Parts: sequence; C-alpha cells; structure tokens
Amino acid sequence: MSEKLTLEELTKTREFQQLTEKQRLFVATYVESGINDNKYDAVGAAMTAYGAKNRNVARIMSYSLLQNIRIIQVLNLHFNTTPTEAFLTQIERAIHNKRLTPQQVSAMWLKCQVLGLGQSLKKNKKIREAIEKDSKDDKPARKRKGPPPEDPPTKEPQYWVKK
Repeated sequence: MSEKLTLEELTKTREFQQLTEKQRLFVATYVESGINDNKYDAVGAAMTAYGAKNRNVARIMSYSLLQNIRIIQVLNLHFNTTPTEAFLTQIERAIHNKRLTPQQVSAMWLKCQVLGLGQSLKKNKKIREAIEKDSKDDKPARKRKGPPPEDPPTKEPQYWVKK
C-alpha cells in the first residue's frame, strides 16, 4: 500500500466536501489522531465531533460512523485503498450480514463486473452455478404443512339483559 493522504490533501477532495460538517470534523479528528503514530482513535473523534457525554456513547457512535459509506470512501482515500481492496472488504462484511437482500447482492455483483472482477469469478464453475441458482430461487411464500388452521367458532354477542 502506498503513502497515506495527508489531512490537508484529504480535505480538498470532493468526497470529503460531501460530508456533513460533523462528519468532516469526525474524519479530520480521526485522521489527525492516527497520522503520526498509526493509532487512530474513533472514540475520541466521535467525542470531539458530536460532543458525546461519555466514552461509551462515543464508542457506539464511532462504530456507526465508521460504517457510513461516505466516511468509508473518504477513509479509503486517506489510506490509499484501491477500489478492489475496498470491494473485497465490502464483500467480507456482506458475508457476515444476516440481513443481506437480493438487491444488495445484485448491486455488489454489478460493482464486481464494473471493477473487472466478474470475469474471473464467472470462470469458476461453482460460483457461476451458485449465482445462477440464486437468481432462480425467488421462492414464493412458505407452504404450510398439514391442513389450514380452522377458524375459531364465533360466538354470538352476549348482551347484558336484566332478567
């Protein structure tokens, strides 16, 4: 991996400019904290940018901020991460995502093709078969086993009547 972008260079990028003011402060503080000694402090950056009341709140916020796609793009620029490396990281995260949708898989496949990684994957017979099977598996709703449940017997409304 090549040299990291300095904070000054990073702040001039289009991606950095698209962040909100607080996101820019978070990224600037985060990069500044680690540029000299490689000890990046996301919790401290969250406390500075968002005024978190304590380190635990800042820790939760920092996790969320480091998952933000715009912040990831800016940090990838800082670390000089290639598009292929960034995509492989994205796939690694997706593998562990229990809520991955078919649309997200399709979007990642498209990105894979745009990056030129699709052809090498298509050559792998197992992967190609899995992709084809996956695209055909638009399963309808599950069928129930056994007879349908019976409706509970309806009762006539009972009115309170004096006798």
